[in-house]
Amino acid sequence: HTSSDWKTDKKATVNAKGSKHKECTECGKILETATISQLKCSKPKLKSIENTEYGVLTKWSSVSGADKYDVYRKTGSSGKYSKIGTTSKTYYTDKKASSGKKYYYYVKAVNEAGSSEASSSLSKYYLADTTLSTPKSTKSGITLKWKKITVKL
Repeated sequence: HTSSDWKTDKKATVNAKGSKHKECTECGKILETATISQLKCSKPKLKSIENTEYGVLTKWSSVSGADKYDVYRKTGSSGKYSKIGTTSKTYYTDKKASSGKKYYYYVKAVNEAGSSEASSSLSKYYLADTTLSTPKSTKSGITLKWKKITVKL
């Protein structure tokens, strides 16, 4: 048998593996088969970051072929990014954010082939909702008290 070069049967995509084979150039018998690895996804695009009563909500666009998304965060401009969660949704709420701190976020799309490049990052100061005390009536009006929120710049 004389072996041909590799011939692609099915191209690999971000959604599935591909396949290829070598065949005999004289009789056409398949001599060898192989799998072509699934392709990595393109990088997601962050859409928005907002404060919610539960934490910092990050949203991004869906990426074809992504099985899940890894979410990364750092505190302050000089901090180091670390993975804070994984989700199959196109949003994630950072419930561990501390009020008054500035956070930076980025996302990677993940499939069987691995992680995509990181999205660009967005930042947000997280300011938790403050809780008001029970209003008290005084001679001059109503008194309200709440806990001060400090922003660390």
